[in-house]
Amino acid sequence: MPRYWVSLHTENPDATKQEAKLEKELEELSNHVGGDTLMQYSYVTEDLEDAKEVAMKAVDIYRKYGLEHMTDFINITKQPECPKCGHFGRFRDDYCSECGTKLTSAEEIPYE
Repeated sequence: MPRYWVSLHTENPDATKQEAKLEKELEELSNHVGGDTLMQYSYVTEDLEDAKEVAMKAVDIYRKYGLEHMTDFINITKQPECPKCGHFGRFRDDYCSECGTKLTSAEEIPYE
């Protein structure tokens, strides 16, 4: 069964009270936290329709805070998967770490 990741970002969560509220809403919407210099939240699901619904909720949150330009950073990505054993690979991997079979490619999926 495929796994879909919905990526959500904030610009600078410590900058203003409004952005702190935005960060809190995105954190509540997500179920995975990671990232580097930007705060990045992800929602992970095996249901594509669920992923699209979360992405649209994120769009609404960004619009509520007047950050429409941030909707460009929302994406849904299908995680690479081994066609032989079903193991999920990392996004940068080409081959399955379990059996060595070539993984399916990561796939960007529109949410609208």
